[in-house]
Amino acid sequence: VGEVLQISGRLHGPTNGVVGQPLEVWLVRPRDPTDGRQIGTAITKKQGVFKTKVAIPLDARLGVWDLVVRFSGTASLAPSFSKDP
Repeated sequence: VGEVLQISGRLHGPTNGVVGQPLEVWLVRPRDPTDGRQIGTAITKKQGVFKTKVAIPLDARLGVWDLVVRFSGTASLAPSFSKDP
């Protein structure tokens, strides 16, 4: 709780990385994916790569949480998740 994490990854499209897309970073309970909160954002850069820092909220309840990166999708790309919530 209160820890700052640096996360990175890549958003893949059908043939290559997707550039300039907004992403949301969430903490989600693995047993109840409706129990979650957004803790950050990122924008994809060259080749779809993203990097950001997020802080675990000081008021986060103790327990097991998944860190999930969400892409809302576009007219031509479906929404996706780094891990199924």
